[in-house]
Amino acid sequence: MTQNALMSNVAAISEMLQEVELNEEKTKRAISEANQAGNDILVKVEELKEMTAHAMEDNSKVLYIKRYCGTIFVFISCLKRYLLFFLQYVGGRGDFC
Repeated sequence: MTQNALMSNVAAISEMLQEVELNEEKTKRAISEANQAGNDILVKVEELKEMTAHAMEDNSKVLYIKRYCGTIFVFISCLKRYLLFFLQYVGGRGDFC
């Protein structure tokens, strides 16, 4: 091989090494960005878990309040009926004692 061909091959190998180093840097940067994105996703997942827990807790409270209000409504309805019955009974007797 001639000296020019040898120098040409050395230059080509040197360029290939520079390209490999550049690709390694890009790969390291991509891995770092992917790790950061993964961590960001995990943080968001934890936030969503907390929000879901709070929403479920709030939903349970709403259901309890609905049941409680329903019970109160039934109780008030019964009181109204008994009060009307009592007023009719007392009104028929002509006295309030």
